[in-house]
Amino acid sequence: MTFQPALRTGYNPRLERVARVSRALSWLTLFLMIAGPAAVLGLILFDPSNLDRMLIEGLSTSREAVLTPITRVLAILLSLVPLALVITALFVLHRLFQGFARGAALAPESGQRLKRIGIVVAAFAPTTIVIGILGSIVVSWANAPGKREMAVGLHADDLTVLVFGLLLVVLGWILEEAAIVADENRQFI
Repeated sequence: MTFQPALRTGYNPRLERVARVSRALSWLTLFLMIAGPAAVLGLILFDPSNLDRMLIEGLSTSREAVLTPITRVLAILLSLVPLALVITALFVLHRLFQGFARGAALAPESGQRLKRIGIVVAAFAPTTIVIGILGSIVVSWANAPGKREMAVGLHADDLTVLVFGLLLVVLGWILEEAAIVADENRQFI
């Protein structure tokens, strides 16, 4: 008996909770898209010594590295590549949550967006490996001859991120196919 009014009005409390949480997550992803670049800009403008330490630790295994103005700029540019990937993933995730908030959870666009997020996440692993190699070269470039380094590293985290990204691609593909089948079934009835 209690389900009758819900069916007549089209109100579904479970889907309304999904929409409410999705709206909140949409705002959170928007905040993170703004906060990430703002934090980097703040470091560049207001705390350059801490920025240098973070660049050296993040891009090199050497503790002897000293950044020159040119290597600092190159290191910052290299560090912006992973940040750009994160912002891209957050943007697509923001759009996905907006769709969920509008009730478009089972829509082909949702699956496509989830696949895009998976591609970006999967691309993050090889990108960070290449950035690590290039970064170690850039950060140690000003070192004396014989003290320059090229660090190559593959971590379990890289493989985990790659597999997780591929999982998201497949889940997005499944969601897209499920939405197409659901739409075909709606048209059939």
